[in-house]
Amino acid sequence: MTPKGIQRILRYGVLVFVLAGAGYLLMRFDGLTLAPDSPSPLLRFSPGDALVLDRYPKVLRPDDPVVFTGPDGRVHLSLILKSRLEAGATEFWLGHDAPGCSAPDSQALGWVGKEWIVGRVIMVWPW
Repeated sequence: MTPKGIQRILRYGVLVFVLAGAGYLLMRFDGLTLAPDSPSPLLRFSPGDALVLDRYPKVLRPDDPVVFTGPDGRVHLSLILKSRLEAGATEFWLGHDAPGCSAPDSQALGWVGKEWIVGRVIMVWPW
């Protein structure tokens, strides 16, 4: 095999590797921009912030900011305050830390199952 043939094989191998990595990143992570005209239910985020979500988090812990689908079908930002194991499934108690915020939380919804969680916030822009 000539050096040119080896280079061609390596080039295609790198291309396949990069495309597979890009596909993984696009499937695993998602973006969401907070509404610029409404207050954030969590004080650590500002209106208009762009969030990066891990759509398939392996572990969710208390104090993790998450996005969940509410009973109205809309997505909401919240904070995991507690978790429990009920009948083999993990459930979460969601809340917010902004005073006077009217966002839905577990005070109105009760314990929320993992199927309601859209993703865990892992990064925010602007920093």
